[in-house]
Amino acid sequence: MGDKITLYSTGCERCKMVKRMLDVNQVNYEEISDKQVMTDKGFEQVPVLQVGDRIIENFTSILVWLEDKGYYSKRGIYESN
Repeated sequence: MGDKITLYSTGCERCKMVKRMLDVNQVNYEEISDKQVMTDKGFEQVPVLQVGDRIIENFTSILVWLEDKGYYSKRGIYESN
């Protein structure tokens, strides 16, 4: 079993891209969109991806993590359900 993954999102376009890549690759994750929770954690921008204890706050860093895991797919960004 891998690390728990949490996506902190407001539904912005970048958040939607990350969510879509996770969904297309059938990655189990929890999405949190409560702005107060994000503020309390000190997040100043979204998306933020938490993988276990690791916090990935930069969008480009999130894409690098997704690519490293084999989850990054330009095809997946534009496909619909």
